Amino acid sequence: ARRAGDAQRHMGTLHMAHKHISGELGAIVKALLGKATRPRMLAWLAGAIEGNAERAKMQMDLRKAASHGFFINLNAVLLKLCGPFLEPGSGVFWKRVDPTYVTLGSRLNFKEDTKLAATQQQEAEWVKQQQEQQQQQQERQSADGGSVPPTPGAVSE
Repeated sequence: ARRAGDAQRHMGTLHMAHKHISGELGAIVKALLGKATRPRMLAWLAGAIEGNAERAKMQMDLRKAASHGFFINLNAVLLKLCGPFLEPGSGVFWKRVDPTYVTLGSRLNFKEDTKLAATQQQEAEWVKQQQEQQQQQQERQSADGGSVPPTPGAVSE
């Protein structure tokens, strides 16, 4: 018979191992998000999410989606990358976030997802308006001789 202390000790060991592994995975992903490989890494992350749309269903088919372990590790890595933004006093980091990236970018498709406060038509109109505003801004900057702004979602260094 095992004692409660043994189970707690083993759980602590597993927790430390997971923390170490997710830290190492986070460092690898962060390195792959460098300038040279960022577009390919973002495409891979989007592919991992899009390719596992099955996981969003109430009754998912485990044969059509990646394992729970894969997504536990992916979530741990993504949360680690979001760490600077999750701090309450991280105003400087929020300036680097493009809130329109998700809707204006082409990596993820949210057309079939449930909208909490908008119909699909309202969402489509809003996205179109955002795209037009972004295009006008780019045209103004080009006419002013300024540099063309980065693509949606690009993180400034």
